[in-house]
Amino acid sequence: ILMYFTLSANFICAQGWVRVGCGINNQGNVLYADNASDKLFIGGYFHNTTCYGNTGLIAWDGTDMDSSYNGFFGQALAITNYQNKLYVGGNFSFQRNNFTRWNGSSWDSINTAFHHSGMPLDFCKYNNLLIAVGDFDSVGTGYSPYVVAWDGINWIDIGIPHANMGWQANTCIVFQNELYVGGSYQDSLGIIYSFAKWNGTNWAKVAGNFGGYIYCMAVYNNELYIGGDLFNSPDTYLVKFDGTNITTLNGNSGFNGGLNSLKVIENK
Repeated sequence: ILMYFTLSANFICAQGWVRVGCGINNQGNVLYADNASDKLFIGGYFHNTTCYGNTGLIAWDGTDMDSSYNGFFGQALAITNYQNKLYVGGNFSFQRNNFTRWNGSSWDSINTAFHHSGMPLDFCKYNNLLIAVGDFDSVGTGYSPYVVAWDGINWIDIGIPHANMGWQANTCIVFQNELYVGGSYQDSLGIIYSFAKWNGTNWAKVAGNFGGYIYCMAVYNNELYIGGDLFNSPDTYLVKFDGTNITTLNGNSGFNGGLNSLKVIENK
């Protein structure tokens, strides 16, 4: 009996959560596994300066927290590696433009401001361009509502046309060689609402309009899974899209609230 309880206790402990480093002392928003540096970047709204001497962004190398990314002040909402440089977007005071990159030793000032609320919320890569989506109507002097492209030097305006501001794009992904953007946005013509695709030249609505908000997307088994507060039918928070049709999932009513993130791990 003693051996049974001892083994059971060890098993239960092995399955528990373990704090990483000093942890973070406030909200975490985004995790990004950077293959180039072999580090896991954690972005959010925290300021654990006692442990790390950092604010809003920290990196985990598998053993220790790396505080060499000092000088970042604010809330990181999107992180990615593009052209072998780490890019961060969000709501932060660094040069007051909410968009910066790490040059290997310090944060670069990219002298372009995101306007309106001015926050990039997600990044993805399409046709060798870095795509930023979020709550903005223009970048620098270019009018590009909700969506803009960056080639490493210049901004390319590809925003949703006829935008009604006061809304936002939350997420982007490439599916079947086209760029898809989801959020809570709409255009003034009532054509595009919450879900649209870009084929490299034009935007188009996809499979009708959603009645709610999209917060996350992931490609799984050659289909695009879409999560959020979708609202077109009761208790619908997760649907899938095959490139033509949108369908609900069996057991979908098991969710009783909106979904904020989707991730495919080990083909699940």
